[in-house]
Amino acid sequence: MSKARPFILAGLGILAALLVAYLGYGYSRYPSMPFKCTTFTVYDLSRDRQALVLRLSQDLRLQDRDSGYFLVKGYALSQGTTLVVNRMLNLKDGGPVDSDTFRYRISDITKGPNDTLPDALFEQWLSEIITRPGVFQIDVVEAPSGAWLIGSPVSFLFTCKPY
Repeated sequence: MSKARPFILAGLGILAALLVAYLGYGYSRYPSMPFKCTTFTVYDLSRDRQALVLRLSQDLRLQDRDSGYFLVKGYALSQGTTLVVNRMLNLKDGGPVDSDTFRYRISDITKGPNDTLPDALFEQWLSEIITRPGVFQIDVVEAPSGAWLIGSPVSFLFTCKPY
């Protein structure tokens, strides 16, 4: 047994070194926190005779891996009426899912005083970017140009440059 002991210890040491290297590589792919990223996107959610087009400025701010918020401001055009969108999704209880994905719980959605978008229309937009009620999951993937590709489980949402 004493002759095998150095080989076992060496093997455990190599395994520990490989695990540290693997975890270090995975966490090095995360964006630096706080992560702030803004962009402008047009969503056309029109169906049949129900027209809904949102022109939104989106500001994603991840304070740390546990909390953040997603600001959504702009205008929506629904049935010939222009509506103001001004909401903030407050995010908490976050954590990594894999090397480039975060999952947060939406603690609440704050509606700005000038927001005139009916909740049902906002929920229609929200259902396009989340797959489960109350859960905000995003992929944060760095592109070679230094820009970031932000996605949801459903699709990629936008590209942005952190500031």
